[in-house]
Amino acid sequence: MPASPGDLLHSRQQPERDRSDPGHESSKDRPNRPRCIQGDSIPQQFIPQLIDLHRAGKLPVERLVTFYNFTDINQAIADSIAGKTIKPVLRMQE
Repeated sequence: MPASPGDLLHSRQQPERDRSDPGHESSKDRPNRPRCIQGDSIPQQFIPQLIDLHRAGKLPVERLVTFYNFTDINQAIADSIAGKTIKPVLRMQE
C-alpha cells in the first residue's frame, strides 16, 4: 500500500466484442476512475517530440525493437515474455 494516496489510470485493450462500449462493464462500477483505452496523445505534437528525443539520443528506439522473421514468431513471443525484447517486430517475407 502506498504511503500516500495516488492516482490510478486503468489502461488496457478491450476484447473485440467490447470495442464499441467505452464504458466497459469492468469500469461501470467505478465511474470516477480515469480510463485510457487507446491513449490520449495528440499525434501532431507527440510524434515531433519523439523525433526530437530520438535525435538527441534520449529515445534509443534501436534498443527497444527486435526484428524477427515471421517463421520465428514463437521465439519472438518467448523473448517478449522473458523480457529479452521490448517490442518484437515480425517481418513478412515476400
